[in-house]
Amino acid sequence: MPTPPPSSAAQNGLAGDLNATMTAAQVGQELGTHKFNVLYQGNAIVTPGGGLSFTWTNYGDNNDLDQPFVMPAGSTAIGRVVLPMLPSGDAADVHVSLYTDSGGSPNLAAGALASTLIPAQQINALSAPFGLADAGPLAKPSNNVMYAATGISAQQPWAVQAGGSNGTSTHPQTCVAGNNVIFVGGYDATVTSHPSTGVVVTAAIDSSTVSPPVAQPSLPQPAQDGALAVTSDTVIFTGGNYTPTVGSTGGLTNTWTASWDPNTGVIGAWSSQTPIPAAIALHASVTYNDSFVYIAGGEDISVNVQKKVWKASISNGQVGSWVAQGNLPIAVISPAMAVIGNWMVVAGGSDQSGTVRTEVYYAGINSDGSLGPWKQAPDMPLPFASFNNGQTFSTPNALVTWGGQSNPMFFSDAVQVLTVDADGPADKWTLSHIPTGGENNVVAPFDIEDGTFSVLDINPNPGGIAYYTTSELVPVPYLSVPLPVSGLTSGTTYHVVIRQSRSSNSGSVAFGLLNGTPLPLAARTHARYTTGSWASVGAGMSVPMSVFDASTSASPIVLHTWEAIPSSDYPDFPSPATQTWVTGYQGDPSVIIGHCASVAVLNAALNVNPTFTTGVSPWTGHNGATITQSNAQTHGGLPFSGLLTPNGTTANPFVESEMFSVTPAAYYLVAGWAYSSNGATFSMSANWYDASSAYISTSSHSVSVPAATWTFVSNVFTSPAGAAFAAIVPTHVGTPTSANTTYLSNVAMLVYPAEAPQIASVQQVLYDPTTLLASATVLL
Repeated sequence: MPTPPPSSAAQNGLAGDLNATMTAAQVGQELGTHKFNVLYQGNAIVTPGGGLSFTWTNYGDNNDLDQPFVMPAGSTAIGRVVLPMLPSGDAADVHVSLYTDSGGSPNLAAGALASTLIPAQQINALSAPFGLADAGPLAKPSNNVMYAATGISAQQPWAVQAGGSNGTSTHPQTCVAGNNVIFVGGYDATVTSHPSTGVVVTAAIDSSTVSPPVAQPSLPQPAQDGALAVTSDTVIFTGGNYTPTVGSTGGLTNTWTASWDPNTGVIGAWSSQTPIPAAIALHASVTYNDSFVYIAGGEDISVNVQKKVWKASISNGQVGSWVAQGNLPIAVISPAMAVIGNWMVVAGGSDQSGTVRTEVYYAGINSDGSLGPWKQAPDMPLPFASFNNGQTFSTPNALVTWGGQSNPMFFSDAVQVLTVDADGPADKWTLSHIPTGGENNVVAPFDIEDGTFSVLDINPNPGGIAYYTTSELVPVPYLSVPLPVSGLTSGTTYHVVIRQSRSSNSGSVAFGLLNGTPLPLAARTHARYTTGSWASVGAGMSVPMSVFDASTSASPIVLHTWEAIPSSDYPDFPSPATQTWVTGYQGDPSVIIGHCASVAVLNAALNVNPTFTTGVSPWTGHNGATITQSNAQTHGGLPFSGLLTPNGTTANPFVESEMFSVTPAAYYLVAGWAYSSNGATFSMSANWYDASSAYISTSSHSVSVPAATWTFVSNVFTSPAGAAFAAIVPTHVGTPTSANTTYLSNVAMLVYPAEAPQIASVQQVLYDPTTLLASATVLL
């Protein structure tokens, strides 16, 4: 069975690890020089497809969640997994383990291949449950994404058509500002492919209600395929065509502006401003800081696709001269374009051959409005082109494409989201699917607080019944968990098992599920520490989990370190030491922003004499058994063991420890080493007692111990209702002869390691932007 690499030096700092081997070869080694894995970003080898709607579910402390996956062809190792986790209150510790498969279920009996516990403090520090705008300093886009959630509402009629004498336009240029959606130009609703002068404003009354469209002053002349942008007081329309087809007589160089009131949605009369440098259509446009307007991409009057980018100042509705900026790396029409913070992001678009692209580029915006060099961001999961800008929008921390074109003849139902903060974009997009109305649709987000956006999907449907639907876009913390394992088998199913362990009722963690089976195998749940079957969490529901290999080819930046527990005694115990590095200061992925560290330690034994090195007290013999100290067979370098000798006539001889305090309905590990002279059926059992020390019941589970072999025997039991005390009961099952003795070593009961104590720290690294000198601030 594949296992993590063992520690290469004497292990220290694991209080309660009674099975450490005292080896002479380890003397003189520096304490703490343990072998650990260095984990880089790695390549994604398992990624979720686009599900239909995202939801959160909380299984509490009594159930585990299992997400199976198949190891891809050619892959034999993993380094980490990325999981959606939503903290509430003080959050909770989350224990993530990798198991082999047994008949379609995780093989819990075989022990975990790797296991990591993420402390509640780290989950809270790295998460932005209410969006990045309200998050702490270490909540970065790489750990916080957005998903389309809850599906879509029923169609609601858009009661009144407007937009001039011929009604609402088809394929208008659109822009969202405040609670208003502005529609400008497009195709005339009653004359096939004829440009329109129509201007319409509609407003979101609440998260699910849209006002009727209200006509505004018309454009100076008909225009389609232009670009629309808005500041807090000005609407700007550039370029486009005034004939049904692009050509030398149809291109426009116009820059038109109109005043507007974002409170009422009323737009004033249009005025002509400084023309753009050349006639252009199917380009994109955005504004920055109410001071600058930009256009990018598009095609000229000869239908040549462009990569040019232009900037102009804007003040009080007046547009200055257009100044060339650095070209886009590729020439495209109809890209998604947004300004988020001080970054400009351009995604997708269609190239000269008509191929719809997935490339994404971003550039910093300087204080004078000029652009820095273009850098490549992660590609979109699916190709995207924005049909007349109607299917792309931004939130304060995300670029969102909603539908659009995935090839020149197909309109997509994909929702793709890239989160961005002051240090740049995330290292991945999220993908989900929401049924959309196709090419005519216009989408608009409205902030409904807590980082959630209500998304209105409006279909003007000229000549038919206009309607709209609503859905939600929600923030999703997405945390990376180190789980390094090599020696896996391609084509084989493995299981990621997730559980939370709360230290109080003041916090918890929910886990994300996506409908539509985004991973081929559905997620399941199981009552913790039982042998019952695993049940589906819902038809077609999967955890939208990503699995990464352990390669360094994707990025040379260290993301985690992870240490293996040195002993196989506790195979499900998490890594005793992990670290997570948060990087990406001002877009540089090699600069550290913060650091999270965790040390997990085994709980101390609840009984006072697990090792028998000071004698056998307070152990006592029962059912004809005696217990004595012996050095004939010892384990783990200890000088003595406990010797259980049966009388040869009484069934089930056992020894019992002293009684010690426990709590009812809690999980306890009973474990120890046994050496049988002739082989035995043996159980590390537990007796439970109430507050008056009256016997309640015994928990037991027998295993076979081979002859003359030290064998580790362990059970996890749940204390019964009313339990106040417990005692450990190593039991030789059956009626052994008096010669069939059993040696015992390191026999202990522990609070189960899922609730192991944590030493966790979270630090933020602060930089002076002028000197790049750093200092650290402890956050916890």
